Amino acid sequence: MGTWGEVTALVRATARLWWRFLPQLLLWFWVGYAVHRLSLQAAAGFGANARVTANIFFGVALIATASGTIFMIHALGPGLLEFRRRLRRFRRTPPHSPGERGSDPPIPTDVAAWRSGLDTLSVTIGPFLAIYSVWGMVGDEISDLFVANAKNYGVTATARYSIDLSDTRFYVLMSIGTWAVRQVVLGAQRLGRQRARARGHGGIGFGLTFLGVLLEGLWVYLLFVLAGIVVGNVRDWLTSRVAAGWLAEQWVRLTDLLPVILHIDLPEVIRSLVSWVGATLLPAASHGLLLPLLWLALTATVFGWRDLRLRDIAAVPMLRRTTSRFAPDGSLGLAGRVVKMGSNDLRTKYLPAATSLRMLLRSGPRLLGAYLVLATLLVTGSSIVESLVRVVIGPVGVDRWSQTEPFVGLAIGSLFTPVLIALYAATFERCLSVVPAASVPIRDARLS
Repeated sequence: MGTWGEVTALVRATARLWWRFLPQLLLWFWVGYAVHRLSLQAAAGFGANARVTANIFFGVALIATASGTIFMIHALGPGLLEFRRRLRRFRRTPPHSPGERGSDPPIPTDVAAWRSGLDTLSVTIGPFLAIYSVWGMVGDEISDLFVANAKNYGVTATARYSIDLSDTRFYVLMSIGTWAVRQVVLGAQRLGRQRARARGHGGIGFGLTFLGVLLEGLWVYLLFVLAGIVVGNVRDWLTSRVAAGWLAEQWVRLTDLLPVILHIDLPEVIRSLVSWVGATLLPAASHGLLLPLLWLALTATVFGWRDLRLRDIAAVPMLRRTTSRFAPDGSLGLAGRVVKMGSNDLRTKYLPAATSLRMLLRSGPRLLGAYLVLATLLVTGSSIVESLVRVVIGPVGVDRWSQTEPFVGLAIGSLFTPVLIALYAATFERCLSVVPAASVPIRDARLS
């Protein structure tokens, strides 16, 4: 199939999923959007005297946005015919691989595992928020929180704001407390699973699962806030060093060695080109190419696609020397159990997204190119419509726009977000149909 054929096939599949599941898509988008906006306003309303509570509500706002997206993707599962066919095939395979026997394998070894909505949320909320943070979407939400605080308390009364990114000690202490509570909840979840297996029915319950999702999202948010503070401090420290100025001078001297040809100032051209690559090209490639591919990989993880096992972690050269081999009965040695416990989040939440991306890349440049074109058109269309709405509304004050913007975001999101989610699912389905030889026998190849 040519590139145009891939584009038309994706458009038809996207339209089919969008039309069939539009009520569910809109419902989850509206619920996530409403909880997000209410939580954001609540976070701004608590003020400086209740910053812990304000940051918890802000974390809830982020979780609501990510959860709405996850549930929208999850709702499309019944419409993916190829995925459902392969899921039935995988369920007929043996439940465990050699070296991973027992009632609690290090990681589910099925290549695909369909889970309930809340269980899906518990293992995907972290990667989604990590993507939000790295690509600046959490930063945009923080800016909205500052605007809401400025509206409540005034531009100059920053001491009364419910958020203060300069208070590093506060975020360190809150991160430690969140981590400690999260470990207690994870321990309670493990105990609940053991009891459920012993009784032969049931699970860990809605309350523990929901609390785990909340703490997971809050932990990821706080972790990236701390990372941003540290990176900012390190950058400021480096730029203030004498060595930084010396390197800048040497770069200018080096480029000045280039000649001027036909009235073309090559030194200035080279410096401008390097500056353009760092300031424009790389960010554009990151948002225009890498980010849509990561959304596609996260879509695969929502549907339970995974091809990673503990053996793959233990096979890393750095860990191979310190990790005990699997015993003949499939049990793990002490070092292996430590690796299993220490890498649990990495194996079950983050690396599956990377391995899903690897599987999706096998579908070839035509399919991925068609997907990137359509995703870019949708994102660009959303931006154009938002700009047109701003023009129609005209110049208004901050207070007026803060009252209007939520409804504008709701309308534009209701128009474009369901289509974009349907495109993610349709592309994932298409990837499964074009890479059967590469994706299905993953387990057999790794056992040989």
